[in-house]
Amino acid sequence: MFENMFERLDDDGPFGSGNGNGVWRSLLTGEYAKSIAASGGIGIAGQIQNQLISLQEKSQ
Repeated sequence: MFENMFERLDDDGPFGSGNGNGVWRSLLTGEYAKSIAASGGIGIAGQIQNQLISLQEKSQ
């Protein structure tokens, strides 16, 4: 998910463009993912669950 956020950005990151930029970006996105997972996610699971239950109830 996080790699997709950076896909269309210019390669001119904080360390400039170059061969190491791809590695730096992959490490950064990995740390973002770990941080968000450790804090409990992005907070949409409950909303998705409620929506799915609502759709199931309507179909029955």
